[in-house]
Order: sequence, then C-alpha cells, then structure tokens
Amino acid sequence: MNKEVLISIKGLQYTVSEEVGEEDKRVETLTRGQYYKRAGKHYVTFEESLDGSEPVKSMVKFDKDSFEITRKGPYNVRLGFEAGKKSYTDYRTPFGEFLLGIDTLAIDYAEEDKEITMAIEYDMEFNSEHLAHCVIDVKVAEV
Repeated sequence: MNKEVLISIKGLQYTVSEEVGEEDKRVETLTRGQYYKRAGKHYVTFEESLDGSEPVKSMVKFDKDSFEITRKGPYNVRLGFEAGKKSYTDYRTPFGEFLLGIDTLAIDYAEEDKEITMAIEYDMEFNSEHLAHCVIDVKVAEV
C-alpha cells in the first residue's frame, strides 16, 4: 500500500583542512514522497532538485540496520550505509565522476505509529582521501 509521506533528510559534513581550517556544510531536503513496505524494508520515492538543476529521482530503502539512497538524473549515485561496514561507489554529477568511500560508524533507528526517524554517522572519502565526518538525520512521517 502506498502512502503519501513527508520526508526530511538533513546532512551535516564536518571537514578540516590546512587551507580552510574547520568548517561544516549543511544540506537539507524536505519534500513529499510515496512510502511503501516490502519484504521487511521501508521505501520512499521522491523528486528533489540539487544545485537548482533538473529534478533528480530519488529512492531511500531502509530498515533498522541499513539505509540506502539511490539518485537518478543529472546526479547518479547509490549510497549504502550499514553500521561497521565500509563501501565504495561511483558518484556521477554534471561536473564529473568521483569515487566515494562511506565508512558507517552507527545507525540509530526509531519507529512509531506514523513516523520513522534515523540518524546515520559516517566518515566519507573522496577519491581515496578522507573528506569529512558526516551525520544524516532522516524523518519519514505520514501526511
């Protein structure tokens, strides 16, 4: 059964470099999407606009132990998060293709009657170099 939901994804990247020092970057998506559950996994599909470009079709797939986001359009990527595991993926953008490494440190999950929340903590590599320590907060709520 499909349900209309409101999905909020807040990302925070902490970076430290010799040139800039310490800085953080915040990204937030808040949009409506379609929710369904299949074989014990939760799914939300939605469209988002990254950098003001044409819409990107996005899907998140998750359960209490894992989170995956897939984007298709001008930005193509499949990012997988599973606590204690490291994964690599190609991230295709209008500016080129990059190799991202994701080292998931922790996933916190809470499910209530009409709302699911997750917090994902991870380290990110960019072309095999440590880039940032990151946190993603996800909230899916029935409309």
